[in-house]
Amino acid sequence: MKKFSPPQMKEVSFPTPHTLHPFSTTAVNVFITDTSARVL
Repeated sequence: MKKFSPPQMKEVSFPTPHTLHPFSTTAVNVFITDTSARVL
């Protein structure tokens, strides 16, 4: 099960209506929040 890979992260970076799984959604949300905090 190698669905969650670095290249995939780039696509998930954009707000997509569908996600791989709940864990990915949480990870992406935290990742985006952390990135936004750094940008600001």
